[in-house]
Amino acid sequence: MPTPQGPRGRLIRRMFTAAAAATLLLVAALSQQAAAAPIGSPVQSQIDAALAASPGGTQINENQISWEDGAVILTIPLPGERYALGPGEEVGASGTHDCDYTFTCLYEHEQFEGRRLDFSKCGVIYDLGNWNFNDMASSYHNNQSGGARTTVYNWEGSWVRIWITSAAPTWSSNVGEDKNDIADGIKPC
Repeated sequence: MPTPQGPRGRLIRRMFTAAAAATLLLVAALSQQAAAAPIGSPVQSQIDAALAASPGGTQINENQISWEDGAVILTIPLPGERYALGPGEEVGASGTHDCDYTFTCLYEHEQFEGRRLDFSKCGVIYDLGNWNFNDMASSYHNNQSGGARTTVYNWEGSWVRIWITSAAPTWSSNVGEDKNDIADGIKPC
């Protein structure tokens, strides 16, 4: 059926254009909501708390937040899971490290369990308190390129080195009783 000409035709075309734009906005909004965990879920509550405590982050899917254009990523275990896995990551054998290539990762608990905090930017000492992760690291995986090493620090009025990893790739499922839950800073590379 042809579109009427004149003022009535312009009105119909504008209404159609407005309806199409509103549909696109609705689809985009629903897609954004699908990436988030359900409102009130334990994971979304942790995501919301992390975003409130560390402004500038972006929730990139149901259980991950990214800061500094992806240089820092926090992954939270989904309900009932011990390991923090992002989309497409599979549960491996118990105690399997799973840090992406070019990143170094700290894990909240021994055996690579609990929340995971990933870093990729070299030459910066990151204050783990910015992500509510100070005094919480119990295992790590250094999967940076070129044999890079990661240095982990405790804050005692200044940064005091706790350990330096071996050349990447390297990992520890348990940092040891004397180093457990005292890390306050990390310097990749």
